Amino acid sequence: MPTNKNKDISALVPRLCASWSKCPLPLAFDAITCHTIFIVNQSTMRHYTKAQVLEQFRYNWKVATMSNPNLKGDTIAKREDWNNFTDMLCKCGEISMNQYNNWSNPF
Repeated sequence: MPTNKNKDISALVPRLCASWSKCPLPLAFDAITCHTIFIVNQSTMRHYTKAQVLEQFRYNWKVATMSNPNLKGDTIAKREDWNNFTDMLCKCGEISMNQYNNWSNPF
């Protein structure tokens, strides 16, 4: 069976965002903080609203507190995780720089 050494491996690499190949943080986050569920199979560039991002973040935080009960009630960790989450979305092109700079931290 012939093999192609230059085979495109994009189908084998998990997609963390719509622009995973350009994302500076493609594997920096575990499944809890990753936004995979939020933007699976997005083929076109689009920016999400704050309500959409907040909904996904709340889901991610709920999962994180279920796996690590010490996080429950830790507002500092929650605020920091919100900042990290929006930073990741901005660097991956899922939210604009203007959105990133102007959204207040809801926690």
